[in-house]
Amino acid sequence: MRGLLGTGNLREDQGLWILPGNSIHTFFMNYAIDCVFLDRQRAVRSIHSNVHPWRIVWPQWRALSVIEMKAGRAKELNIHVGDQLRMQAGDAGHAGP
Repeated sequence: MRGLLGTGNLREDQGLWILPGNSIHTFFMNYAIDCVFLDRQRAVRSIHSNVHPWRIVWPQWRALSVIEMKAGRAKELNIHVGDQLRMQAGDAGHAGP
């Protein structure tokens, strides 16, 4: 899985929800990200802020998925461990040539 590898800096309204996923790495990336790990009920299990390139976030206990977002965004959105997140479909952008 490529995740955000090869992408440019994220806008505030962009992110990637990886399901399933309970760990990440930022090898070959050129910017830092925030990672919010969720359990099966989409409750926040852990938050890793400002994860710089060439780092590993090891498997998170009871996490089923992870949201990768612009560094600092989790704090701006006031996300805390224990919060229950609700997902809403948004603009997926343009895919394809």
